[in-house]
Formats: sequence, structure tokens, C-alpha cells
Amino acid sequence: MRITTWLDSDLQDLAELHADPVTMRFIGHGRPETVDEARSRLLEYRSEQGQRGWTKWRVEDNDGGMIGRAGFGECDAGRELAYALRPGHWNRGLATEIAEALVRWHLEHLPTDPASSCLCAYVEVGNDASVRVLQKVGFTFVDRRSYKCVPCDFFQLSAPSGTRAVDGNFLVDPFDPNVVPIRIRDSARNPDRGGTPQDVADAGAGSPTP
Repeated sequence: MRITTWLDSDLQDLAELHADPVTMRFIGHGRPETVDEARSRLLEYRSEQGQRGWTKWRVEDNDGGMIGRAGFGECDAGRELAYALRPGHWNRGLATEIAEALVRWHLEHLPTDPASSCLCAYVEVGNDASVRVLQKVGFTFVDRRSYKCVPCDFFQLSAPSGTRAVDGNFLVDPFDPNVVPIRIRDSARNPDRGGTPQDVADAGAGSPTP
């Protein structure tokens, strides 16, 4: 399983993911989206990647087929973790593996401003599977609040095990034996997929945001 940047040719796969009512139950407006909406998302993802080096990335299996998307949006104090997987890949531990990878990437690529270093997640009330994923990877429940007119549980990342504090920030312990590499494939390894070379951190169904 790999996390990659996006190509224009990924539109059909993204549109199929976001047209599935089961996938979209706890995402965005809770309804399937149109091809035009998927196209807008793809343009946004590619723009974000080019401008800041992170976005909600494409997730593929070992054969290169897209199975979902995962990454970060913006929140008031930093980044917001979010993911969506095709239902056929649920209940296999993949969401937890991806979430662990994203947490590690976030901790290894913290913004220079400590006030913007938070990692949070919103989970629509009733999405118990995603709550369990967040708890497994070190998030702590903060409160219940309305997010985009949807009642959500709000979580923030706690200091996870296997990290050490440096100058007030948390860094991943590089000697943790319980990690499996998940990498971003980009221009350094695949010239077709643009963006600056980055790795999704070494790793081990999510936020309802778009």
C-alpha cells in the first residue's frame, strides 16, 4: 500500500470513490458527489500539493489501483487528519495503518510556528469505527461541536508513545521496531506525479471532512 500525489487522469477513480453512498455517509455533506465536484476536489488537491507540499493524497494498493485518499486539511491551529477508503477495504486494519503513517509524517514535518503544529480530527457522531482508529493512533477526545453544520466529536493528537520531546515538539523515535514504511510516490520516484519529494512517515475510517 502506498500514498501518492495526484494526476489529472485520477479523476475517474476519485469520482467513483466520492459517488459511493456508503463511502460518503460520514464525509462532507453525507451524500454522493458528482463528477464536477470530484473534479473540483482534484484541482484543489493538486494546487495544495504544489503550494504547501501536503494535501489529501491518493492511496493505492500494491498493484497501483486506487483504494482511497488520505492526508490533511487545514484547521485553525494546524492540520486536520482525514481519509476515505473504498468499502471493500474496510475492516482490514488499513485505516489504522494509514492514520499511523499520517501521524508520523505530521510529527516529522511540523510547521516552524508552534501555534500551527496541532493535528486534529472531526468525526461525525455515530462514526464509531473512525473514533476507534483515532484512539488507536494517539488522539484524545476534546468535545462535541458542530462542524459544517454537522454534529461531530473533535479530537486532538496526544503525545504518542514512541516519540520524544525536542524544543517543545514531538519527534518520532527512529528506532521504533513496530513500524512498516508507507511512502509518498512523487516526482523523485515517478516523474508523472508532481510535487516535491516527500515521504509519508513510517507507519504501523476517519474524519468526515471533505
